[in-house]
Amino acid sequence: MIAARPSKEQKLIAQRDTHIRLAELCMEQGDIVEAYEYMTIALEYDPCCAKCYATRAEIAMTKEYLPLAAENYRQACVYAPDSAVYHMEYARALMYIDSTDEAAAHLDKALRLDPQLLEAQRLKALNSYLQGDYRGAVDTHVAYMYRFMQSEHYAPEQEDLLLSIPDSAANEYLIRKLDSAYNHSEGDVQTMYRVAYSKALYQVVGGELIAYYHNGQWPQAQACVERLLRSEPNDYSLYLLHGQCAFEQEQLKEAEKDWLLAGQADTTHASMAYHLLGCMYYYQKRYAEAIEALDESIRHDRIKNPHAYLFRAMSYLASGDTLVANEDFETILEEDTSYHNSVRQFALLYLGDRDEAQAWQEHMLQTDPQRDIYFSAACFYALLGDEQKGLDMLEQAVRMGYPSKVSIRYSPELQAIRLTERYQHIMNNETN
Repeated sequence: MIAARPSKEQKLIAQRDTHIRLAELCMEQGDIVEAYEYMTIALEYDPCCAKCYATRAEIAMTKEYLPLAAENYRQACVYAPDSAVYHMEYARALMYIDSTDEAAAHLDKALRLDPQLLEAQRLKALNSYLQGDYRGAVDTHVAYMYRFMQSEHYAPEQEDLLLSIPDSAANEYLIRKLDSAYNHSEGDVQTMYRVAYSKALYQVVGGELIAYYHNGQWPQAQACVERLLRSEPNDYSLYLLHGQCAFEQEQLKEAEKDWLLAGQADTTHASMAYHLLGCMYYYQKRYAEAIEALDESIRHDRIKNPHAYLFRAMSYLASGDTLVANEDFETILEEDTSYHNSVRQFALLYLGDRDEAQAWQEHMLQTDPQRDIYFSAACFYALLGDEQKGLDMLEQAVRMGYPSKVSIRYSPELQAIRLTERYQHIMNNETN
């Protein structure tokens, strides 16, 4: 049986395929100019070959012949209108020649054809940036990052989704990265994700933390700090907060561990870490350790913190060393001359100047009637021996939401009023 002779169309297709194979061989060998020529010849045999146009476009992009690349991708889309990849690559070329509106249309079509085409979504974010739609750029890129993480088998928590990034610094960072993301790599995504994640996490979770902290909701605040620590384990300011949350829940060993870690690992936060540690030791009547910790706090502090001197002085007094305690009280009088967050009234009282101490305390209540000031005033009047005024101040502090119930229960200065029925009534009403 004699085989049928190939038709003219079959011969043309065979010639086309031969030149396509030659072009592909040239590309493997790195001779892309020769490859372009073979694809051009292939198109003479089949002017409707989308693959030939797409390959020529790819070569033109490599050589940075951008208008030529865009024209070839346009032709590829004409002859293969259902190819999501061709529409995506055409959009990429259009973005390079500043045809961003047309690029947006082809990216939308690519994503309609293939919603799973991650690179098209990334390019859409970049194109939004080039169009000046910064919010759209960030939102689209956030959605892309989430899907990328899913594809890498991550299981992000709600805040990881980054469905909104209210922090302008994170927005600015993402936009800069998007602008330089033409030569995209997985490493860029990972870096971008980590930085944006951290900034957004601090914005979202940090807002929750402040609210919980302000309201004395210590378990919830502690959970927020722990979420932040998972993202930034070397942010030692977080250990200060974590220790405070632990202290307020009477997890004293945990608080001590956190504050010691922050004090030893980071000189920036050492002064506050040792100050908190010294206060806790004072409340526990561990006076020698309190003095040692407060020594460290003062040593690390570039300014003289009157609160550290006060707690150290009271620790010395409790240890029976009045002379050294008075030296600290004198330092407070030298350094603490503002009514804001002052402890001058305590130094005056301990040094025997009761009238001036009381006048200073009253002026503080008039100028800065905050809940912390009322708690401080409760301690002051209890020490002064004015039990009823001490209870009035404590009641007002509790009514205003003073969050540190541990300070109320442990402050030695409140010992006298803690024995009263009214104190029990104030605390029972607060906890009910």
